[in-house]
Amino acid sequence: MSESRVAIIGAGICGLSCAQWLQRRGVSVRLFDKARKAGGRMSTRRGPEVTFDHGAQYFTVRSDALGEVVQTWADAGVAKPWTGRIAVARHGSVTAKGDGVTRWVGTPTMSAIPRHLAAGLDVAAQTRVGAVERDHDGWRLIDTDGVTLGTASTVLLTTPAGQAVDLLAAAPQLAERVAAVEMEPCWAVMVSLERPWEIPADGVFVDDSPVAWAARDGSKPGRGARETWVLHATPAWTRAHWDDDAATVVQTLTAALAEASGVERPSLAHADTQRWRYARADAPLPERALWDPELRIGVAGDWCGGPRVEGAWLGGRALAERVLADAPNT
Repeated sequence: MSESRVAIIGAGICGLSCAQWLQRRGVSVRLFDKARKAGGRMSTRRGPEVTFDHGAQYFTVRSDALGEVVQTWADAGVAKPWTGRIAVARHGSVTAKGDGVTRWVGTPTMSAIPRHLAAGLDVAAQTRVGAVERDHDGWRLIDTDGVTLGTASTVLLTTPAGQAVDLLAAAPQLAERVAAVEMEPCWAVMVSLERPWEIPADGVFVDDSPVAWAARDGSKPGRGARETWVLHATPAWTRAHWDDDAATVVQTLTAALAEASGVERPSLAHADTQRWRYARADAPLPERALWDPELRIGVAGDWCGGPRVEGAWLGGRALAERVLADAPNT
């Protein structure tokens, strides 16, 4: 059993941002995550000679704080702007979307950014925290098999809201706030094609369709030459078809994109799917982070203060700053 001053449950972009901010200020931190690697929805799926950004597709920068950090990512070679053509598809027509927004991606995959952030951090991967219990003046972390993972003076939850609620039994006021957040699901389809899909765009917002978004993944910087696409279904369609088999979902969503764009889909070389149960918050909480200074437990995520990668990153830093405000007792 190990002891740390701060335990962070969830090693997505929010947890990594929080951990970095604390560690740089001399705080002992350990992260726990059920996945094989840090990253959360900034993740990469690998297929035969191809990769797919099957979670977060890109991110934008609106704050100076993130802008400064993204420049360091670019300098490190793990992020670049994606200059792909963006359009809207609707009822067989594709219209260019000239919004002037700079869209950033990880290079050579989205997972390069969390991998960069995790360097130098203590991350316990493939570790499922099943309960967080009061232990004298601190906390005891217990895995899903009932084994104690360690103790900490402070616990921070940066998981999706639904998962955070399950770990907040000892903090009912926080649990009540978090339980009010509804997370929306998303079916993701990943395909590589025998030849280019002649849709006149690289990123497509889709209207009046089961598909909400589609991206020519290979058009992003650092990717290979293969024709690869990622399609995200709408939350409503995903909820209605959550239990559909993967082959049916692939066929339905690729056919829907072909119909919306008016361009027939080429033959598939490879297909894969992912069900994201907690893709995004329907209505995020207004606060960047929630913190109980007496219990020394807090929560943050892209469901606090604003969605997207930027919201998650800012939420992690905000939560770290709340902890640092009580630094003498951390």
